[in-house]
Amino acid sequence: MPEAKRIGLNDGYLEFTSIALNPGLILDKKLGLYRIHGANAYVRSKNKYKVMARVSLQTGYWMRVRFPFLSRFSNKVFAEGLGHFWRSGGVEPEYQEFVDKHLASVTLPEKLEINARALYHCFKS
Repeated sequence: MPEAKRIGLNDGYLEFTSIALNPGLILDKKLGLYRIHGANAYVRSKNKYKVMARVSLQTGYWMRVRFPFLSRFSNKVFAEGLGHFWRSGGVEPEYQEFVDKHLASVTLPEKLEINARALYHCFKS
């Protein structure tokens, strides 16, 4: 798992890549708990869209870098993060490099799709 800047990659990276890389399995049994505490970045955040933006944008970027054959899926995850950044006031400077690199690595039709999906997530209620 790549090293993250501030709040960034977390369980989402592992969840998304494991779902995309494996056929899957459904268990009808709880195997873990999600503990909410004062240091939870997402649950306690005043601006959940910024946190979701950081996580999704980096997850989508690194999935594309590490697993290029997952490009369609990683573009969708990336677009969600981009849309959440737009919704919360714009891409933070330290995340702009991920946007620039990701968009430089895709074709024009992919850029159009990413931007359309980002717009959807920006205005989705």
